[in-house]
This record gives sequence, structure tokens and C-alpha cells, in this order.
Amino acid sequence: MPLPTLISRADLDVVISPSDVDGYADDDSDGVGDAPVLDAIMAAASTRAGELLSGWKSVDDVIQLVAIDHGLRFAIAQIAVGMLARRRKEWANEKGEYPLDSTLRMGEATLKGIAKAERETIAQEAVGSNVLSHTYVNTSSGAPMFGRSSTNPTGRGGF
Repeated sequence: MPLPTLISRADLDVVISPSDVDGYADDDSDGVGDAPVLDAIMAAASTRAGELLSGWKSVDDVIQLVAIDHGLRFAIAQIAVGMLARRRKEWANEKGEYPLDSTLRMGEATLKGIAKAERETIAQEAVGSNVLSHTYVNTSSGAPMFGRSSTNPTGRGGF
């Protein structure tokens, strides 16, 4: 689902320090993150969030929810900083892992979990309540009686 940019630079600064954001987004070595780089990363993270949340809500509903839900914005910002750290091959270690890969995975896992929970909630509402969980015990028949046995010689029982 194509979405507009859902996060801002301030959201990125919550996930990692502003100086780290500048360092990862600085292509001209002036010490300040380049706006086109940041805009592209935030748009790509918003698109990825839309992919993870697809089938759950409409585009307008997602936009409204992200506007009020700090947790969703934080998860999208985690994806963005992970993408930001993947911009250059020289930042990868010998295993091919980038500095903020775990942050990106946490953001994606959060959005997947939210989408899964919402889909299950919608499915449960569509099916209705579980009739087996609404059973009743008939207590009007008097005291329960059980047959005599070696472990229960009187034959009485109770709850």
C-alpha cells in the first residue's frame, strides 16, 4: 500500500542520536545529514510499513493511526534507521551485517505483530463469540450423588 511519509527527522532522532542520524545520512561530508537522503529513507520506511500493515486497515486509517500512535511511529523509525545504515557496503562487517540490522528487524517484527493481532481480532469479530466458553452448570438438581467405592465408601460427593 503506497503511503505518504509517515515519520519525521524527530522520530529518527528518538531511535538513535541526532549525530548518528547525521553521520549515516551525510554524503557531502559537511557534518549534517542530507535532506534528500533522509527524505528518501523516511519514504522507503513508510512504504515498508504499508507493506507490513497491508490488508489490515485502509491507507487513510493507517495515516490517522500513525499520527496518534507513538509506538507505530517508533517502529517505522526503527525501520528507517536500519535502512539508513544499509546505504553503504563499506559499513557492513565481514558477515555482511550492517550496524543497525537488529533495529530494522525489531521495527519490522513490531509492525508484523501489530498487523497479525489486528487481523486475528477482525477474524474473531467476524466469526463471533465462542459458544463453548459460555456454558453453564446446572445446580438445581440437588446434591451430587456418586456410587460407593473403596476410596469413597459413603458415596457422597461435592464440588
